[in-house]
Parts: sequence; C-alpha cells; structure tokens
Amino acid sequence: MPDTRRIDAVDGLRAVAMLMVVAFHCMIMPNGWSGVWLFLVISGYVITRNFLARQSEFETPRAHYLDFITRRAVRIIPAYIVYLLVATVLMATVGNTQQFRVIPFLLTFTYNWQRIYLFENVPNDSLYGPMWSLSVEEQFYLFFPLLFLFAPRRHFLKVAVGILLLAPFARLAMSLSAATQGWPTDRIIDSVYLNAVLHFDAFLAGALIAIYEPRLQSNQRLVNRLRLGIIAGVLAYGVINT
Repeated sequence: MPDTRRIDAVDGLRAVAMLMVVAFHCMIMPNGWSGVWLFLVISGYVITRNFLARQSEFETPRAHYLDFITRRAVRIIPAYIVYLLVATVLMATVGNTQQFRVIPFLLTFTYNWQRIYLFENVPNDSLYGPMWSLSVEEQFYLFFPLLFLFAPRRHFLKVAVGILLLAPFARLAMSLSAATQGWPTDRIIDSVYLNAVLHFDAFLAGALIAIYEPRLQSNQRLVNRLRLGIIAGVLAYGVINT
C-alpha cells in the first residue's frame, strides 16, 4: 500500500504559506503573495509523492493517469461545488449578479484565464475571486502526469531543470508583452500571477523534491548543500524585494 501518511513538516509549511497570504491581504507583508507559490510547491510535492507511491498498481500509464484524475476529481469537486453554491446564493442576496457571468469559467477551471484576458468584462471583487488558484492547480493536475508518464525518464531531469531556468524569463516576457499592449498595472500583474503556465515551475520544484527524496535521504552532504543554497536564495530574494 502507498504511504499516504501526513507529514508534519509539510503541514507546517502550509501554515507558513497561509500566514504569508493572510499578511499580504492585510497589507502587513508586501511580499506575502509568494505564499501562493509556496502552496504550489507543496502541492507539487504531495501530489507527485502520492502519484509515485501508486505507480506499481497499474499495468499501463493510461490507467494510472485516469485513476489519478478520478481521485483528484472526487477529492476536490464536491467541496468546490458546495462553495460555489453558497457563494452564488450570498451574492444573489445582495444583488451582485454581474459576477454570475464567470460561472462557466469556474465550472471548467479556466477562471484564471478569464481574469487575465476578459478583465474588463466582470469585476474581480467577489467571493469567486480566490478560485483562480484552484483553476491553476487543476490545470497542473491534468498536464503534469502526462509529462511524467510519457516523457523519457532519462531526460526528465534535464527537461525539469530547463523549465525551472526558463520560467523567470517567461514571466518577464509576459509582463513586458502585457505592458507594450497598454494594459493597466493590475492587469499586467495578473497576467503573470494568475497564469498557470508561468506557475508550472513551482509545481515542478515540488515534484522534483518528491522524485529525488529517496536519494536525498541517503546523502546528507547533498542535503546540507541544498539547505545552504535555499537559505542563500531566500536571503537574496528578501534583499532584492526589500
């Protein structure tokens, strides 16, 4: 049976990420939005860890993929639909029916793309607002397993590292493209922040940790070097964004 036990350290990181996002929305921590990226890294790690644990149970990649998608749907969609129903009723009671135009995007998990490319059509200040991040996660759940199952395993690390290195430049290119089109500042930010493609490296970072976790556990020297590198990276990020 796969090891599906909760990991205390991961739960602790989730709490840190949640506090960062709350602090950002309370205007206490300007860079607290990066807590969302931490959530995505955690999600990539947990999903990949569970995905690998069940791999031996299936005869074909297709069967494994369909099982994965089904399990994700059963886990997420019921609670998601309940939230949408409650949010819709609450907004209807105060006459905020303009937001109902985004329901097709919510039901197809493409709400993040609506927020980017149909920005003027519907205001974003509603109870639906936070659901963009779930759209991003669902898109990752659909496409990442395909990469993992069908990409040649010997090339997977090279592909992953390439994506991680190129991602910052992709975000820069997107923001510059949006700026040259005369988009307002808020929309330029959303074009990067809500873009599932530009978050793929965060999921992939977590996935790589899960894939190479057994090797890391047996090589303490490598773990120590990685720990120092992560600390240095976090400090550099803090200095650059101060």
